[in-house]
Amino acid sequence: MITQKINILRFLNIALDSLIVLISLCLAIFVRGVILHDYSYPCMIFFRQEQLALVGLVLLWNYLLRLHGLYPTIRLRSLFQVSWIIFKVTITAIAVCVFIITFAKMHFVSRLTLILFGGFIFFISIAKELILRELFKISRLRGRGLRNVLIVGERSFASKIIKSIENNPYLGLKVAGV
Repeated sequence: MITQKINILRFLNIALDSLIVLISLCLAIFVRGVILHDYSYPCMIFFRQEQLALVGLVLLWNYLLRLHGLYPTIRLRSLFQVSWIIFKVTITAIAVCVFIITFAKMHFVSRLTLILFGGFIFFISIAKELILRELFKISRLRGRGLRNVLIVGERSFASKIIKSIENNPYLGLKVAGV
């Protein structure tokens, strides 16, 4: 039962990340059109080359997130650690895209669009993580999804651990005993 819930949540996270790629790319194309006063560019997303590039970008993004360890449980990672992973994935994805665009001679993708895409996807992904943390925090404050922990050790060390658990309710940990 728990494994099914974890798999469903992981699938939803991957689907949400795929949607973020699509939204970020559309925003980048739109902002590029506004900056350069070129409104014909967003219409090009419906051609075959652009669709293949979009599918490749979604697969690349999700693969890199999994490769850097963001899809397994991130319950114990700080927001800074998650942000750093997203930053590394963004830089890697943009570098791979530049490499592919350069060697495949895809002239329909501009550098400005890639730069805007990188910025949008980074900030939207961080916003997604913040929203998910708040949702899990609310859920866990209501008593759902908690894990019991037993703390063994010296009294002063145990009190620091207990205080850390109490100060971070999004972790979903409940001290069962000391």
